Amino acid sequence: MRRIQRWMLSGRGYAPDMLASHSAVAVFPRLGIVFNRIKKSGNTSIAAFLHEVEGHAVPPTPQALKAELRSIRTLSLAETWAFPRLRSLAVVREPGARALSGFLHHVAPGTNERHAAAPGYGDRSPEGFAAFLAWLEAGNLDYNAHFRPQTALMFQPPGRFTWILRLERLSEGMRGVLRDIGEDPAAADCLAAPHEMERAQPGKLTGSRAAGADFLSPSSRAAVARLYAADYAAFDYPRPDP
Repeated sequence: MRRIQRWMLSGRGYAPDMLASHSAVAVFPRLGIVFNRIKKSGNTSIAAFLHEVEGHAVPPTPQALKAELRSIRTLSLAETWAFPRLRSLAVVREPGARALSGFLHHVAPGTNERHAAAPGYGDRSPEGFAAFLAWLEAGNLDYNAHFRPQTALMFQPPGRFTWILRLERLSEGMRGVLRDIGEDPAAADCLAAPHEMERAQPGKLTGSRAAGADFLSPSSRAAVARLYAADYAAFDYPRPDP
């Protein structure tokens, strides 16, 4: 079945590994949307929101939500054949804020051994973040999807998406999406804050927006600009000025 799906979707410019990943792509057939999930860019709140708009009750945890979401692997052959006609959605975030949020959530607390080899592990300080960025630049950018460039986490080139929204203006952008697909735009107003599922997860909300001024030193800003140059170019965010 999976081999047939790959054949049906081949030659269309998709990134096969990203497209097949249950963590990277969620399909909402009734809405006619395929959502490219990008870690640390609001993806859990957005997936939960779309799940609700499609008419489902949202489970209490992100893990339970992930189990309920439709992925490419769950599509029938008829649904797979129709997949290229779905409209595509991605939500992106200012790269420096995303990198800092990932650091504060996964590395700085020093509680997740998967990140124990990274400098800054257990060190919630600007110096710890600077050391972590230097380590990413030293050939470790791909070590974890939370820190890979957002352009590297997309199942197709950015220019092919129907909608690319910015997390910083999510509710405004999602109102336009809902209007386009014939749903009530006012439903997007709840996206002004993270979904209650995320608010209930310890450490999920890192306060990176408030911490940014303190953590992004001139050298860290320069490192972020180099590491995520492709994201700044693709999504037209102003590059950090050291």
